[in-house]
Amino acid sequence: MSETLRSVFPPVYWSFLPSFFTKPAPREDKATCDRCAMASPAEGGHALPGAIHFRPDVKCCSFHPRLPNYLVGAILSDDSPDMDEGRRRIRAKIAARSGVTPQWISPPEKTQLLLKATRRTSFGRSLVLRCPYYEVESGLCTVWRHRDSICSTFFCRYSAGADGANFWTAMRSYLSHVERRLAEHALQRVAPQLREPEATPGELTLEDLEDRPPAHYSVCWSEWEGREEELYLRCHEHVAAIDRHEFEAIANNGDGRALLDEAVRAYRQATAPTLPDRLVMNAAMVCIPGDGGMYVRSHSRYETLFLPLELQEVLCDFRGDQTVAENQARLAHDKGVRLPDDLLLTLYQARILVAPSP
Repeated sequence: MSETLRSVFPPVYWSFLPSFFTKPAPREDKATCDRCAMASPAEGGHALPGAIHFRPDVKCCSFHPRLPNYLVGAILSDDSPDMDEGRRRIRAKIAARSGVTPQWISPPEKTQLLLKATRRTSFGRSLVLRCPYYEVESGLCTVWRHRDSICSTFFCRYSAGADGANFWTAMRSYLSHVERRLAEHALQRVAPQLREPEATPGELTLEDLEDRPPAHYSVCWSEWEGREEELYLRCHEHVAAIDRHEFEAIANNGDGRALLDEAVRAYRQATAPTLPDRLVMNAAMVCIPGDGGMYVRSHSRYETLFLPLELQEVLCDFRGDQTVAENQARLAHDKGVRLPDDLLLTLYQARILVAPSP
């Protein structure tokens, strides 16, 4: 761990996020975005049995983020040369008027349905699903500095296994809540007369189907129609000026405090993990026989691990009616096998070993 949690997220948050965010961020060295860990092996390379791979020109960017108004404003106000293309694409989004509302620039309804329907079958593997902010030539994101909560917290693999996944999922829930509250708050301060349009989940209008602006666009934007950029910029200016006291009053509304507490708890387990009192082999793992052992997938469909036969046989002897220490002592006595705590912890974080069901 080197950078802080705060530095993981867009700069607009840095001045007011809670003190918890000064803690070191877990290093996710398995998730290598510059040379995608999930990309299909090069010709002649070896693919693990049962492993899922991504297209190298799509990666995990088969997604369309939902950017809150103040992050849209952050992109538009960032005059760094490396944001030129991001600004251009955001302006093209605004001009298209699909998914463009006072609180968000969202994926069009048709895109949302497509992403939901194909997540398990095609995520990372179809050009049709590729993010509109993805830069093909570099393989990078054009709005990365001001990305949303999902793009900030998604990793294909986690150094701390399931504990790492649980932490980043908890962090995503908290940041998603923060996005909603800040977007609402900013709009109330900048243009309180504007309201978000209501949509019926799972349904498409004729305009949605034909990639046209919604019929309610002018009503939704009212006197701000044609001045969308100005509204987004002012929302960003307002949020950027918030201090920590004001932020806590906004973010702690509703579930905010509980979501932050859960993120703190998950952080402790990911960075200073402890073993359950009792462990057994995970009967729910996907297992594929291999030469000298088996390939397994447990908590994540994106990481396949190899379990040698000798270790598999020992782990199958773990009994749920005994504590971890009792199992270690019994296996050392009966089989002469010593299983150190750090190995058991690795197996637990991979959820090859799990706490027995009640």
